[in-house]
Amino acid sequence: ILLVGKSDVRGIDLDGNLRWSTPIPPASAQGARMGSRFVLPLSTGEVLTLDVKTGAPLARSPLSSGAAAGNLVSAGGTLVAQSGTDFRAFR
Repeated sequence: ILLVGKSDVRGIDLDGNLRWSTPIPPASAQGARMGSRFVLPLSTGEVLTLDVKTGAPLARSPLSSGAAAGNLVSAGGTLVAQSGTDFRAFR
């Protein structure tokens, strides 16, 4: 189970025990799981990729627009970011 808070992402096991906690800047919208990775849009205009099992940050990628991404959805190896005014796809 992944819980995204104001200042961290937490990995919780099925018994309710905290497995890991990773500090983050505030999220800008909902993240998406892509296999063993969790991708989260940040209010800093970046996208953070975490390892689901350990919480280790794998990448912190700036968006070319510099604007915060909207909600993320993953399907078929493509990541889609959608907001009220924008729609972007990444491979």
